[in-house]
Amino acid sequence: MDAEKLYPAHLRDTLRRVGLHKIAGAMLGCDEVTLKEAVAVIGAKAYFRRRETQKIAAGIDALEALTCAGEKTAASPSGEVLRALLRSGLPSAVGGAGLAVLPKILSHEQNAPSDYIAPALLGGGLGLIGGAAGAGLRATRANPESAAGIAAAIRNAS
Repeated sequence: MDAEKLYPAHLRDTLRRVGLHKIAGAMLGCDEVTLKEAVAVIGAKAYFRRRETQKIAAGIDALEALTCAGEKTAASPSGEVLRALLRSGLPSAVGGAGLAVLPKILSHEQNAPSDYIAPALLGGGLGLIGGAAGAGLRATRANPESAAGIAAAIRNAS
């Protein structure tokens, strides 16, 4: 990768003249930071920007799955919508199960493996419902026409 093509000449000159640590310090509102701190700040910002981009991409994928589910199969569009909602809720289900079991894991008591099943199922179920509902709400806010399809899928399932 050639920096000559990525950045204009005046920015490269400023970087050479002043130094990355002074530029990062000015960006942070300090006089100067060490080079290690500057790299850490730039790395953290890049990491958070990447995570934000990944979340946006995941949201777009979920919206596409919800809005185009009826186009994939004419046999059961409501089943496809429900599957898309449940797929969207899986990360929340895993998190809910983990949070429900965490107090038992952190307690100093001896617990049998069967003691973890009920809280994990309850937390996982609540997390799945909450995650699927959140995905449905995000999809209907982004595309109000999809609300009718989601409501029909929920009515048909119950």
